[in-house]
Amino acid sequence: PHSDVTGDCSVTGGFIYRGTKYKSWYGKYFFSDYCSGIIKTLTLSAKKLIEQDVFNGDDYAYTSFGEDAKRELYISNINTGVIYHIVPAASMNATEQKSISVLQVTPNPSHGNFSIGFKAEKIQATNIVVQNMLGEVFYKQTINSVVGKNSININLHVASSVYYIVVISASGEVLSKQIKIEL
Repeated sequence: PHSDVTGDCSVTGGFIYRGTKYKSWYGKYFFSDYCSGIIKTLTLSAKKLIEQDVFNGDDYAYTSFGEDAKRELYISNINTGVIYHIVPAASMNATEQKSISVLQVTPNPSHGNFSIGFKAEKIQATNIVVQNMLGEVFYKQTINSVVGKNSININLHVASSVYYIVVISASGEVLSKQIKIEL
């Protein structure tokens, strides 16, 4: 569905929610519009299709949806390189602290030797993955993060291309940044 009012122009297809965390979402189809940045749901109720705006996000940013092993939904922002876990606004407690945040990658672009840094709010096992846009993994390590700033140096011998640094906390929170390797 396109709108002259919101600037909708290109639907980014999504997923039907089949997770178990948010029971009121079960069976809803999540999608977004690339141009307006509005994330929406479609629901079939009493043989009537109901469209609902869920989040008004960044224009020209959301390029794909994903689903984890527990069937929870994610959306990627091509401008920031961040993969967001989609959660209901009501579940976001203002005092709730994320267990990982502030992902930095330097230098970027790199010749294959770079550092990543992130902040952790608790001691936990944290997975560090470097992958390409097809999901092929070129580096994977699990570290025990400490409270505060964590950093790791990585030296990759890979082809010149764009890769993604993905940091995954023990609780499943995901941070992602794009890095360009130039040889």
